[in-house]
Amino acid sequence: MASTTIAGPLTNASLSTIVVYVNDLASMTAFYRDTLGLSVRVQTESYVELASCGGADIALHAGQASSASERHWFIEFRVDDIEGVVEALRARGVDVGAISERWWGKEAAFADPEGNRIELE
Repeated sequence: MASTTIAGPLTNASLSTIVVYVNDLASMTAFYRDTLGLSVRVQTESYVELASCGGADIALHAGQASSASERHWFIEFRVDDIEGVVEALRARGVDVGAISERWWGKEAAFADPEGNRIELE
């Protein structure tokens, strides 16, 4: 199988975080920390970020998972120039939301063709 590389807005981005919405934060934190052996990088009453040696962290968010039929995760890319990447994606027809300021920095989001959330940070 031949591999094709096409330069695009996320060509040089690194995968930063895999976000999982959970109903029971304590149980999920114990599983990822104690059973899987991932170290806790950040912890609040509704959020736990677990470090992964592979480069992408796992973030557990409490209270947002409401049913098994809903998506409980999304992909987050860390980019050097969020404004430039958003502009490039929009130029390619991607419906990217507004860039928002959060406690950790800037973010913007869009969905893939099946509705899976993708965020830029």
